[in-house]
Amino acid sequence: MVLVVEYVCQSVQCHKVVLDIDECNEFEILWVLPRQLPRPLSCLLFAVVYCPPSYDAATKNKLSSCIIKSCDDLLRKYPCAGVFIVGDFNTLQTNSCNKHLNLVQIVKTSTRGKHILDEIFTNCSSLYTSPVILTPVGKLDHNCVLVTPRSHSEYVTARKKVVTRQRLTPAVLDSLTTAVNNIHWQDMYAMDDCRDQANFFYNHMNCVINETVPKYTVKLSSTDRPWITPYFKSLIAKRGRAFAQGNLALFRNLRNRVNRVRKSLQRQFFLDRVEKLKSDNPSCWWKNIKCICRFARCKTDNSNFDNMLYKAAPVDKSVLADTVNMHLCEVT
Repeated sequence: MVLVVEYVCQSVQCHKVVLDIDECNEFEILWVLPRQLPRPLSCLLFAVVYCPPSYDAATKNKLSSCIIKSCDDLLRKYPCAGVFIVGDFNTLQTNSCNKHLNLVQIVKTSTRGKHILDEIFTNCSSLYTSPVILTPVGKLDHNCVLVTPRSHSEYVTARKKVVTRQRLTPAVLDSLTTAVNNIHWQDMYAMDDCRDQANFFYNHMNCVINETVPKYTVKLSSTDRPWITPYFKSLIAKRGRAFAQGNLALFRNLRNRVNRVRKSLQRQFFLDRVEKLKSDNPSCWWKNIKCICRFARCKTDNSNFDNMLYKAAPVDKSVLADTVNMHLCEVT
């Protein structure tokens, strides 16, 4: 059984369109109507279609008729709407979409091998740029197709920054240990003033670290997942370059490596940062957090903070604020 799934940005409110057409229930067609009204269109209608290669000629004709009939019904209900019919059409004859619905197929580059199997039909192609073919998702053999509007409102762009980090390899740690042992610590012990001792300690340690531990710069983005590392981002960049150069053998190798590293990083992040929170009492924790943030309807009183546990240990009311701060720092 094949299922059709459509992902929509969580900031865009939309709902599934239920059609009163019985013959369409046996096909993989999903219509979605966003609630936003972009101008100069009254609304947007999105349909995701999948035509399996196993369909015979009669079934394909029936699928084409179903697409045309459902689109006509929606256009009568939503005049002047922008229509997008996308999906994997395989060997389905789509000339009827252009003839009866006055739609234009805008994908002109192959999406799987040397064939154009993933197509986009629309009646507002002038409002959007030419499709860009991107690398496949995961181990899929179909490329991604990106279409962006020609003019759009200002979006919140990702904030990027460059930070300096220290490379602490086993060899570097061995060199750092040797350098620390070579410091004349007896000179520090002979000092009478504790401030002089602190200055001696920090000056010599900073000097040793700067001379022994190499540094490197990392570019960070505000949209990066917390488990993403510079090595993982470099693999993604290499995978993209291999795909752009047409080196499919290297692309598949890097694609598989990216998937393995991604799973490993996600698993390690869960073990280090998330799993230990299972020992807490989530129900009691969030009940009182909502009271503090005034998200709950119940009144905030001292009884709400009785019998609270943090890491399987009771929390005293006098240190509750510090405990909340500690927990949020661990989560973020």
